[in-house]
Amino acid sequence: MSEATNTNILIIVPVVSGLFALLGGFFGTWLARRTEYEKWLRQERSAAFAEFLKQLHTVREKAIDATYAPDLSEQQRDMKVTELFVGLNGQENIVRLYLKPTDREKFSKLKHDLWLLHGPRAEQSQRIQKVDSLLSEIQSIFEKTIHD
Repeated sequence: MSEATNTNILIIVPVVSGLFALLGGFFGTWLARRTEYEKWLRQERSAAFAEFLKQLHTVREKAIDATYAPDLSEQQRDMKVTELFVGLNGQENIVRLYLKPTDREKFSKLKHDLWLLHGPRAEQSQRIQKVDSLLSEIQSIFEKTIHD
């Protein structure tokens, strides 16, 4: 080998090594950022979903109490239940931000169906059966979203 070739190799090898180290550093930083973002997003989703379920439980308890309140007329009961479920709209909108676009309308429809089942016109036997089914569907949407 000639001396010029040896000099070129002595220059090229460290430069290439440095470039690969730099690329590795950038890739590692990007991967760490992405992983942290996904972790943060999962935590935020979990918190929003948990808060919605907590508020929904409270609303359902109050709606059932209002539905069977003997001192209220049917119209007053219906208005009370409506007020309670409309109060969930803010948390519903937050949850929708974290859902996939394909699940947003389904989730809102399930919440609306729960509202209808808690009104004074809904039959108790119908309510018990359908509420469990609707809650299971909401839960499965939340679980699917968190694990994806």
